[in-house]
Amino acid sequence: MKPSLGGVLVGFTLLVSSWGSAVWSASLPQLSSQPLERYLEQAETLTRQGNLEAAVPLYQQALQIRPEAVELHFELALLFTQMGRLAEAVAQYQKVLSLDANHGDALYNLGLIRYAVGEVSLGMTHFQRAIQLQPENSDAYVWLGKGYYLQERFPQAIQFWRQAIAIDPQAVYAYTSLGDLYSRRRDFERAIDYYRQALAQPDQQGIPVGAHALARHSLGLALQEQGRLQDALREYQESLRLAPDFEPARLNLLQLQERLNQEKRPSPLAENP
Repeated sequence: MKPSLGGVLVGFTLLVSSWGSAVWSASLPQLSSQPLERYLEQAETLTRQGNLEAAVPLYQQALQIRPEAVELHFELALLFTQMGRLAEAVAQYQKVLSLDANHGDALYNLGLIRYAVGEVSLGMTHFQRAIQLQPENSDAYVWLGKGYYLQERFPQAIQFWRQAIAIDPQAVYAYTSLGDLYSRRRDFERAIDYYRQALAQPDQQGIPVGAHALARHSLGLALQEQGRLQDALREYQESLRLAPDFEPARLNLLQLQERLNQEKRPSPLAENP
């Protein structure tokens, strides 16, 4: 049985929050209204506590006081994104862009949402614009490369992933993405090299798993394709150690363990000559 790829490429949009988090860091403007300051202090406290649902109406009340405050719309969009209320997040990002057409963070996050809902071509236009405004944002290059990959425009995908690495040599997801591309081409030696380069970079937390757990699992797939079953087994185990709930790694580990156990069992013919 072939190892399962489930979630690694098809479900890559689950990494949205993690890959965007480095860019979601705009600070609110200094606003003087006392009621406004009170709303914002309460909203920020609730957000830090993880009570996003309760923070939303506070931002909405703040926006009634300052409806043209770009960063209030941006912060509300972030809350909606984190809560999975993507249609409302899109509306807020669009409001941000209506007030500031050059808001690179809003363009970047809007691109992530477009990918998450399957609107890859539209998402790519947002990433292209974000790169124009933020040419040092290596994450935008990674995601634009992912769009080209999904469109099977592989030379362009490679180009943007390599650009991401040139901007940030620790762009861990660029290495993993290159590994996935070469695995797809069945150039497993090159794929393995890229996965190992990914593991040499600092880990980056993701949803549902971090970068190293993802790279370990992908490395296991490539090793299994080469017939290096014990090495693959160790990589699946390490992936699960890093991310115990990572279902594709768990399934592939179980399948490989069953295969290895079957190979150890004596055949009926050997037992009964």
